[in-house]
Amino acid sequence: MGQKRLLVALFSVLCSTSLFGLDDIELGRRIEMANITRSSAPVLRHRSVLFTYQQRAYARYVGVAFESENYQIIHSFEKNQYDVYVLLFDPPEDLGELKYRIVVDGLWMPDPKNENLVRDHRGNLLSRFKYTLPKKSIVESPKISSNGVVEFNVRYAAGTRVYLTGSFTNWEPFIIEMEETSPGLYTVTRRFTPGSYAYCFIAGGARMTDPLNPFFNTDTHGYLASTFTVR
Repeated sequence: MGQKRLLVALFSVLCSTSLFGLDDIELGRRIEMANITRSSAPVLRHRSVLFTYQQRAYARYVGVAFESENYQIIHSFEKNQYDVYVLLFDPPEDLGELKYRIVVDGLWMPDPKNENLVRDHRGNLLSRFKYTLPKKSIVESPKISSNGVVEFNVRYAAGTRVYLTGSFTNWEPFIIEMEETSPGLYTVTRRFTPGSYAYCFIAGGARMTDPLNPFFNTDTHGYLASTFTVR
């Protein structure tokens, strides 16, 4: 039953997202959120904060509002296949902490899963989440060296098997597996003789072009593929 629900969730995600990897980071995030089975205190996911809520199964609307925004904006959660309300929020770079309240069907409350509580100047009880964002790194793909060595990089959900395929593998999908060099960053290096090549990535069961490479074309089967040239 659990496997069937997983397949249904994946099908739903894939139907609403580009299969060709023009938004691979968002695809990975959606797959991760679709498979959360229980709520917890906020956690940092790469450079986003994951909020979850599951206390009231009958809730029709769940959101979160932040003190840093003067509670003027309520960010809406989405309910996944396990009836867990989930939200990935990109916090301000320089703030370092979020003070917030959960909003459930118009009722404002502290986060029931977060034990870090403070009071504002009016005496309202708030939840607090402290964070340190990892430094942004500039990732290039494909990174072509003068000796014909090419480095491929792609970001995807952590803990996924990601493969590189292309005209140089006769489009066999699972020959070159990429290494997860840091959480959510997959890398592989290969040497090429001078010429033009087409390639794509296979991740989460889907084929995707390289979102860091603006050059693409269609392969011999009519699918979109990223391209590069070694001189």
